[in-house]
Amino acid sequence: MDSWKDRYQPLELGKNLIVLPAWVNPGAAGQKLPIIISPDMAFGTGTHPSTQLCLITLEKYGCRGQNVLDIGCGSGILSIAAVRLGADRVLGVDFDPIAIPSCERNAAFNGMEGRILFEVGTHTDVLSRSDDLKQAPVVLANILAHILVKMLETGLADTVSSKGILILGGILDTQAESVTQAAAQNNLSLIDTLTDQDWVVLVFKKA
Repeated sequence: MDSWKDRYQPLELGKNLIVLPAWVNPGAAGQKLPIIISPDMAFGTGTHPSTQLCLITLEKYGCRGQNVLDIGCGSGILSIAAVRLGADRVLGVDFDPIAIPSCERNAAFNGMEGRILFEVGTHTDVLSRSDDLKQAPVVLANILAHILVKMLETGLADTVSSKGILILGGILDTQAESVTQAAAQNNLSLIDTLTDQDWVVLVFKKA
């Protein structure tokens, strides 16, 4: 029987990204931008279509020189990708305290110790900050549709800077309309939809 490690192989995404299991030689990335992840914790390894769509979307819209917020950061995979893509400052928050050591471990695999700020919390904790990371021009939340709707009702849109974008994942195609309606009620306009199987990622722009 194959070991669980055999289930994880280098995964090329978008134009320049590649997700590598932590035990694979980083040289396998070639000219791609490597995102090194240890898949031994169930917080997001890059194999789920929604995570892949979020990575592709982040690359498509870019974040070079910008601050990025990763709400529900899980394994830290999206935060790490943001740094690879040239983000200035990145804050990742997750309500589950167990996620934070996983994020920090994965950041270390990528040589990003201290480059990303990981904290226990939610979007409401981000909004209570007193520094310039209470808002960002690029905000990501790859969670679940019903949670995203509740977050939109409780201030998620306020974490997005004026003219910024909000990338939402973890949404089944049958749930997209409810998320879009909640976003529209909070000054967000749908500008893009990416799909993979039954999953969608929605991209909104703030007025």
